Amino acid sequence: MAAHKTWGPFNFLWKWLNSLPIAIYVMLLLALLNALGTVLPQEHLVGGMSNMPIDQQYIQKYGEQRWEIIRLLGLHHIYFTPVFFISLVWLCVSATVCNITRFKRTMREWKTPAVKRGAGFYRADRRAIEFDVEKDAPAADVAKLLRDEGFRVVEETDDKGARCIYGDRGFYQRWGMVVLHVAVLVLLFGGIYGSIFGNKGNVRMADGEQQTLTLDVAAGKHPLVKWFLNGLPKRDYQLSQDRFRIDYGRKLILPTVLQNDEEYSDDFQEYSHYFVKDYVSTLTAERNGQTVSAEVIVNHPLVIDKLMLFQSGYEQSGFLSMTVDGKTTEELVPAEMWIGIIPDMAGNPRLARAEDAVGRTDTAFLLEKVKAGDLYIDGKLDRHLGPMTVVHKHNLMTNEVSDQILDTEKGFKVSMDGQWVELKLADRIQNFSIFSYKRDPGMPMLYLGWILMIIGIGVALYVPFHKVNVRVEDGQAMLLVSGARGGGLKGLKKRIHAILTAG
Repeated sequence: MAAHKTWGPFNFLWKWLNSLPIAIYVMLLLALLNALGTVLPQEHLVGGMSNMPIDQQYIQKYGEQRWEIIRLLGLHHIYFTPVFFISLVWLCVSATVCNITRFKRTMREWKTPAVKRGAGFYRADRRAIEFDVEKDAPAADVAKLLRDEGFRVVEETDDKGARCIYGDRGFYQRWGMVVLHVAVLVLLFGGIYGSIFGNKGNVRMADGEQQTLTLDVAAGKHPLVKWFLNGLPKRDYQLSQDRFRIDYGRKLILPTVLQNDEEYSDDFQEYSHYFVKDYVSTLTAERNGQTVSAEVIVNHPLVIDKLMLFQSGYEQSGFLSMTVDGKTTEELVPAEMWIGIIPDMAGNPRLARAEDAVGRTDTAFLLEKVKAGDLYIDGKLDRHLGPMTVVHKHNLMTNEVSDQILDTEKGFKVSMDGQWVELKLADRIQNFSIFSYKRDPGMPMLYLGWILMIIGIGVALYVPFHKVNVRVEDGQAMLLVSGARGGGLKGLKKRIHAILTAG
C-alpha cells in the first residue's frame, strides 16, 4: 500500500494514458483538426499554386474578414498549433503505453493463466453456474475432455483444497489483438516519420518551362524539429513541362436550368456542352542521372527517387485579338470580369475595366473561361476544340445584353473613340500545370502498418477465443464458459456438467 501511495501520480497518469475513452476523444480532436487542415488550404502547401502572395490568395478565396479569423485562430497552419502538437504527442505516448500494457497482459495470460479462481470470481459473472456434486467428482475427466476438444489445460489445487481447472482455445485471437494495436502504433509513427522527414507542396509550370525543384526537409516544419533537420542535405530535381493538354467530353443532356431558362442563349448552351474530362501533362524529371518521362494525369503520378508528382490543377487562358485599321494586337483574356476597349498612349486598343471604359466605347463585355483541347466522344478522339468561349455583351447605349460564341473565326465589333475594333480569339493559349508533389520516406512503415492491421483484424475477427474455468470443492462445483459463439460451447457446458454430476 505504501508503494502505491508513493507512485500514486504515476499510476494515475498511466491509467489516463491507458484510457480508451480519453484516446477516443483525442483521436476525434485530431480528426477534426485534420479535417479543418484539409478543407482550409495550409500555408506551406499553397505557395506553388499561384504567383500571388499567400495572404492575398487567402483574401481572394475567403475575403478579408474570414481571413482575419483564420489568421487569428492559426487555421492556416493548423498542424503547427499547440493544440495539434499536444494532442499528437498524447496519442503517441498513449498508443505506446497501451501496447506495453496489452503485450504484458497477453504474455502473462499465455505463460501463467489465472487458474486458482475463488468463488467470488464465478458469482460475479452471470454466465457462471453453481451446482452440487459428489465429493469425489471426477475433475480429471473434465480436464481430459477439454484436451480432447483442443483446449490448452492447466490444473492446480488452491490452499483450500479446491480443484481448479483452466482451459483456453484460440489464444491466437489474443495475439491478433496485440498485432492490431502494434499496427496502429506503426501507422502512427510511420505518419509522423514521413511528416518530419518528407516534403510536400505544389509547383506551377508553363508549357515548355524547365524548373529546378529543391526539396528542403526543414522547410515548413515545426520549430521543435526544424533545428535538427537544417543539417540534412537538400534534394534537387530537374523538371521539364514538355506539353500540357486538356481532354474534353461532350454532355448529351444539359442541366434543366440551362435548358429551360430563356436567359441562356443557344450559343451559351453549346459552350456548356463541353466539359473537362482530363488534364494531362507530359512531364520529364531527372535526378542523379535518372530520367523519367510520363504523361501525368490525375491519380497517375510520375515517380522518381521516391518523389511523386501528381497533376492537381491547371490554368488555361486565351488571348483576345484586337484589330483596328488593319493592325492587330493581342492581350491575355481576363476571364469572368466586365471589361471594355480604350486606346493606349500610342492609340492601340487595350483592355480596361468596364467602369474605366464608359464614354470611350459602346460595349462592355465579359468572357467565360476559354476552352481549348482535344474533344473525345464515346472515348474516341473526335476533333480539336477551340480556342472558344462565350462573350456576354452589354450595349452601353441601348442597355441591351446578349451573348455569342467567340472563337478564332467568330467575332464582334465595338467602337473605341469613334473607331471600329474587331475582336476575336487568337490562336495561342497560355497553359499552366499545377503539380502536387510528395516525398514520404514513411511509406514503407505505413505499408507495414496496413499489412499488420489486416492480419490483426483477420485473426481477431475470425479466430474465436474460448475460456473454461472450473472449481470443484466440498461437493460443490462452479463452471464458467466464456467466449461462446453459437451452440457448440453450450454442448460443452452440458457435457462438463454431466461429467461432474454423474453418479
